[in-house]
Amino acid sequence: MQVQLRLEEAERTFDHLLRLDAECPEAKKARRRVMAKQLMQLGFSVEQSEAAALHYNSVKTAAESLTATRLSSSSALSEVFDSDDEEAMLTDCWSKSSTCSSSGRSSAHVLPVNSTSPPIAEQQNVDPLLDWKNPLHWPTLWVGNLGPATTEKIISQMFT
Repeated sequence: MQVQLRLEEAERTFDHLLRLDAECPEAKKARRRVMAKQLMQLGFSVEQSEAAALHYNSVKTAAESLTATRLSSSSALSEVFDSDDEEAMLTDCWSKSSTCSSSGRSSAHVLPVNSTSPPIAEQQNVDPLLDWKNPLHWPTLWVGNLGPATTEKIISQMFT
């Protein structure tokens, strides 16, 4: 957190310096480095961060663009992460009823909700639909540990 504040302060300082001398190459280069570091802290790769720092004037617009690119990228959406340990168990769970008796755990669509703790967005006083990192204003839902028998149609039916 302290590092992020220092990077934001450095960015403001270089912005001020560039307003005084718009042609200072050292200030331009240092500002791009600071922007790239801020973007890397947001989870973007070094290459993405450096390219966005060259192309955009602020970290916010660069992050919005990179996030939108990430959402529309077909390669990012087609990545599949399988757990070798749980693949067979989850296949059995999906083929049985809504609970998996062998593990005692509920299947993905019947997980209990802990109603005593507020959602993370409320804990941080952030509205996820107004968050600048969410350019399409979609509520977030993570669905994981899916077996190979799970299709897009099954997931769509669960959430409609």
